[in-house]
Amino acid sequence: MYFSSKGDKAYYSKSMNEGFDALAVVVDRFSGYIAVAPLLARAKGKSADAVAHKTADLITSGSFPRKKGGTIFHDGGAEYQEIFPEKMRQIGYKDVVISAAAGAPSAHAENAVRIIRRLVNIKLTSGGQKPKKKTQKWWPLARTLVRGYNDTPLTDTRAPYTPNQLKKLTGAKRAAVVRAMIKQGAKRVDKAPSRKDSTGAKVTKNLKILSKGDRVRRAVEHIRKTGANKRPYPKQRWSDATYTVAEVIKRKLGYASYVLDGLPKRRFEREDLQGPL
Repeated sequence: MYFSSKGDKAYYSKSMNEGFDALAVVVDRFSGYIAVAPLLARAKGKSADAVAHKTADLITSGSFPRKKGGTIFHDGGAEYQEIFPEKMRQIGYKDVVISAAAGAPSAHAENAVRIIRRLVNIKLTSGGQKPKKKTQKWWPLARTLVRGYNDTPLTDTRAPYTPNQLKKLTGAKRAAVVRAMIKQGAKRVDKAPSRKDSTGAKVTKNLKILSKGDRVRRAVEHIRKTGANKRPYPKQRWSDATYTVAEVIKRKLGYASYVLDGLPKRRFEREDLQGPL
């Protein structure tokens, strides 16, 4: 997650933020607990080695819910190459690339980034003040706000628990929350961030859960629906070739990832597949 010091909205400068210009963000899927650590504003600060060690430190810290035996999902960016997979194995985590494309959206990580950026922006503009260019201090403000968020009750099916409460749940109480999350239903994906129907509600569509043997097309590029390169009505480009779903990998919390015939080392999220055909 970057805090830009360039362009028309250059409110942040490295000198005002202890030399940092980015955050490493790790989200626990069950509890929604967010952990962050700053990254230095230079190439080595965001290298695979630096990101691997920051991520490992966040996971093995005293406050993160799951110290070992988990799975970390990420895109195919350069910072997740080389040492990163090995570092995750060293701390007892499986390393899974959800998309070979760098910057491909990951629902939970993108949501955490939106939460952090919204909280920072609200705090910096409280009382009607207007941000001044290159004078805004997002660090360590972001860390303080994230700590507050982890003590705030969630508003989805996990309510009224907070992330800090959820990470401590065990036994029947934890199982009940997991069942509620699974029951929540199929993943809903926005067709277009700014498109609304006649009632003012966002236009959404339900993606059918795929089964082994289904024929699909895969995304050949990832068009971001958030961030600086978003398009008002993003339209995905799909492969000309079709593929057979070779394996459905179900996760504990309901949603699945998919392995396609001929691409055994790749895992695809549901929104990266078109079908069944």
